[in-house]
Amino acid sequence: MKRADFACVTAAGRTGGTSCESNGARIGVTNADIAAAKNDWLAALDGDASASRVDGPQRGHGRLVQTHAQQITVELRAQNAQSLAASHHARHPRAGDGP
Repeated sequence: MKRADFACVTAAGRTGGTSCESNGARIGVTNADIAAAKNDWLAALDGDASASRVDGPQRGHGRLVQTHAQQITVELRAQNAQSLAASHHARHPRAGDGP
């Protein structure tokens, strides 16, 4: 992923980019996105770039990591809600649900 692709993750959501997966209004940040951002950041560091030129890739990497963590949290909450609902229905069947 190139530096310009960091724009795919902002506080407002998807604004562009090439490797972020779009799923309607929701984006998905992959491990590959994070690894590519880290590689860009490290390349800027290794290339003796000025601090201002390293700052962008570093912030982009941080945004991707933060968004990925939020994505995992949302997925886990959804799974937990489904499990709780299934458990509740198993313990408290509604009339007509049984054999």
